[in-house]
Amino acid sequence: MRTIETDVLVVGSGGAGLWAAVRAAEAGVRTFLVDKGLVGRSGNTVMASGLSVVGPWRLPGDGPEVLLHDTLEGGQFLNNEKLARILIDEAPERVAELEEWGLTFDREADGRYFLLQSGGHRYPRVLVRSDRVGLAIAKTLRRRALQVGVKFQEDTIVTALLTSGEHVVGAVGIDCRSGELVAFRARAVVLATGGVAQLYPMSTSRASNSGDGLALALRAGAVMADMEQVQFYPRSLVFPPSVKGFALGIMGKLLNRYGERFMERYDPERLEGSTRDITSRAIYSEIKAGRGTEHGGVFKDARETPERVFLSYLDQYNFCLKRGLDLKKEMAEVAPAVHYFMGGIEINERGESNLAGLYAAGEVAGGIHGANRLGGNSLADLLVFGARAGEWAARWALESPPTEVHHQQVKEEDQRIRSPLETRAGGVRPIEVKRAIQEIMWEKAGVVRSQDSLTEALERLDQLEADLSEARVACNGLVYNQELVSYLEAENLLLVGKAIATSALVREESRGAHYREDYPEKDDRLWLKNVLLQLEGQEFRTSLRPVMAEIDG
Repeated sequence: MRTIETDVLVVGSGGAGLWAAVRAAEAGVRTFLVDKGLVGRSGNTVMASGLSVVGPWRLPGDGPEVLLHDTLEGGQFLNNEKLARILIDEAPERVAELEEWGLTFDREADGRYFLLQSGGHRYPRVLVRSDRVGLAIAKTLRRRALQVGVKFQEDTIVTALLTSGEHVVGAVGIDCRSGELVAFRARAVVLATGGVAQLYPMSTSRASNSGDGLALALRAGAVMADMEQVQFYPRSLVFPPSVKGFALGIMGKLLNRYGERFMERYDPERLEGSTRDITSRAIYSEIKAGRGTEHGGVFKDARETPERVFLSYLDQYNFCLKRGLDLKKEMAEVAPAVHYFMGGIEINERGESNLAGLYAAGEVAGGIHGANRLGGNSLADLLVFGARAGEWAARWALESPPTEVHHQQVKEEDQRIRSPLETRAGGVRPIEVKRAIQEIMWEKAGVVRSQDSLTEALERLDQLEADLSEARVACNGLVYNQELVSYLEAENLLLVGKAIATSALVREESRGAHYREDYPEKDDRLWLKNVLLQLEGQEFRTSLRPVMAEIDG
């Protein structure tokens, strides 16, 4: 086993993790960034196509208060308004920093930013790049992280947080390149591991999104907020198979198999400009009613889209074109796919969790987006709260005494990791368990839910947990043992899946991305509350806390 000492440990290298690492290193503390894949490439930031921000360049009538209202209204007023206001106020500053570091955004011929409209936004305010703005941000931040002295470790999966009382003092992981167990000793830990899209069979996210950070935080005792709020992206390709799950940012008319523009029934004012939760349920309803396409979707007709818009989505257009789909000439078949996780680790304005020394930023953190995230707000989130988490983690590291790692914890984690490597006769394979989890979550805790379906989901997930305990891992080493990684990811998926279903059972209403067919209406009188969840032993404890918003709906 190897031990690495640092002041701030950042887990995850998407935009939130990279920005946290940059801020911590700029504050003068030793900063170490670890990722289960390649730094700057394995997270979802590289796939993002737009950044929502209101700056001095805004259109007449738009402004921070307008965007705040759109964000709260889109989130069904479940948002932490203080965090939402910080998001909107500080995003222009982060954009300016990115430009100082060499990033550019698409502009009009006269030099003004080219601004796109996105669902739920009243004004065009989304900054874009023809080669994907998220990829450009990740490249820029990776370069900046190297410049300020951040140390990287890739292909390392973190399996547990180390604690001393209610303080987080480090982590344990597997270096898949060397096959070593690694103990990280740190004064502060920032989790920036993304969401849990791999809980569902069709996802717009990377395969690395398996809820690792959420599971780490749950096991350490962190409080989670609104775990029931799972966003499905409505315009995800279902055909041809080579593009299945690919999220199309390009807008267009949505038609059922009979050529009806069905959004007129679900949101006649905004139509396809509606929020993602409403659009996803509309598509789901059309498919369930037998008005879907041959391949289980609906038609998306972008053939009348202006050429200028296609230029800013050139990467998406070319991706589809190379795989036999010309969006300028053909209609696409789309359906909802899991896209974003609004719930997560509860944080304050400094990115702190309830555990001293543990911070969170990006999709792994909850509270900012409420019950539904607006398009482009995820990139703004990771820029703003990645920076904040890194800054405050560095301050904590500078002010706190040296940490001590309890070696018994490390020894126990070593035994837990290696236990699946013991020779077992028969047993399921971890990948089979993961597929079964996805099937259960889609059917019982997906776009539409009920008390019966959620109760069944929990029962079946419990059975899968028992099956996984007897799973067979063929290879007995730690060097790039993908089957062991699948086993560990399945453990995380089961824990987070049960947390989602538990919170969904508590919320007896429909709000945002959470739709209960047995409680189909939103109930502000009883349910304008956050569902908080914490793991105690092997059971979840839930509680409710009223949400207060200064802006009326």
